[in-house]
Amino acid sequence: MQKYIFILLILFYSCVTGQKFPVKRVFEYSKWYTINSKDLKKGDYFEDKEGKYNPYIGTWYYKKNDLVFILKLQKVQFLFASKDDKDYYWWYMDRMVSTFKMIKDNIVLIDNLDAPAINTFYQKGKKEKYQYGSFMIGADKNSLEGQLRDTILKDFYADIYYNNIDDKIKIKFNKISFSCKHSVMGNEPLCLLPIEIELSRYKSDN
Repeated sequence: MQKYIFILLILFYSCVTGQKFPVKRVFEYSKWYTINSKDLKKGDYFEDKEGKYNPYIGTWYYKKNDLVFILKLQKVQFLFASKDDKDYYWWYMDRMVSTFKMIKDNIVLIDNLDAPAINTFYQKGKKEKYQYGSFMIGADKNSLEGQLRDTILKDFYADIYYNNIDDKIKIKFNKISFSCKHSVMGNEPLCLLPIEIELSRYKSDN
């Protein structure tokens, strides 16, 4: 009997750690902003059915003087999320994850640009998951909102807008100047960026 209990425990652990939970209800992504939290059910999936993320996918380039900022945005479907890292309260959603590279005076300050897309932050170590920024479709459906992550526990909240005429994106940082005045933040590479920047699609994406 103990043998069978042990096998069942192994199977359960594999299921939990592998995030192989079933999807039970599928919603258009905008429903995320209207559904009451008490009505959120285990197994809900918020899908980008309208393809709002798609124009943002790619690698984007900004250069001013001796500062170079290269941003990669990758769409991840079925990204697993859980509240307070608990496996009994979880759902899925489509999201954008971001990585970037920054160069100043020909010196690479930070570079996680080619980190592979991740489909869960659940039960990941800080070193692994905090190299990724995460963005969601904005409530108005015309932008992305989320944060770029610089180093561990340094979040820079921002909105990203796509310009379909010039095929560029604009990033507006929220309170980045205020954050960068603090000594613990002052040496962060992202503090070198203006509050608002425009990026062109990187040539390797053409």
